[in-house]
Amino acid sequence: MKRFNSAFSAMLTMLVFLFFPLKLSAGELNADQLISEELEDEQPGTEQLEYEQLEDEADFFQVGTASWYGGKFQGELTANGEIFDTFKISAAHKELTFGSVVRVHNLENGLSVDVRINDRGPYVKQRIIDLSYAAAEEIDMIENGTAEVGLELLYSPALPESAYNRLPDVPAYRIQVGAFSSIDRFCELSKQFAEWGYETASEETDSGLLRLSVISIPREELQETQEDLASRGFTDVIIRPWSSADEAADEAVDKEDKPEAP
Repeated sequence: MKRFNSAFSAMLTMLVFLFFPLKLSAGELNADQLISEELEDEQPGTEQLEYEQLEDEADFFQVGTASWYGGKFQGELTANGEIFDTFKISAAHKELTFGSVVRVHNLENGLSVDVRINDRGPYVKQRIIDLSYAAAEEIDMIENGTAEVGLELLYSPALPESAYNRLPDVPAYRIQVGAFSSIDRFCELSKQFAEWGYETASEETDSGLLRLSVISIPREELQETQEDLASRGFTDVIIRPWSSADEAADEAVDKEDKPEAP
């Protein structure tokens, strides 16, 4: 069972009465059905995803029109680089971090579905979320094409979940602090950065220069790291994406550089 935020519940209660003024009776939708304090995971017509509730974002909610998409977009890349499959549950939102999980409440029938954000959109005014066919089917909005919904943010990752190795979608960054023709100077600085607590990586350019980079910097630490480097005299730096593929490549280089055990 998952407990609703009280502010969000109050808002949905008000919206229910706006959409169903004086028409509720036994057997019809009622506010308790829509915003029950405890929502059963097995509730018919509701698909739940596993997530961890974020206390600091528990008050997020958004109300507006939802639509769904598929057709020519089937099999195409989403905005975060994943392959779109309209027959799997997913959604597009204009602002939320890729990988966020949102509970979509259909205010017209009380059904809800949990979706993961992996795309951008919708690009029609007054619409706040685009659902895949599978997600739209869960809340019974396929025939109408749109529905008035309330969005409840259940989870937002600290770093965007993206298949692209680009800024700002990557999970972390690398900061190039210099390029050196002298191997001695490179090794000296590399040792200095290690003493400062930084993890570093090297790259050799086509011209034979050795690039030194501080690596694996999470998004939330990027500005602080830049300020720290600037205080140490490294102001002319280059910020680039850092992905798990880069990490694997560097690990492979490290292994090649190490002598085999006797």
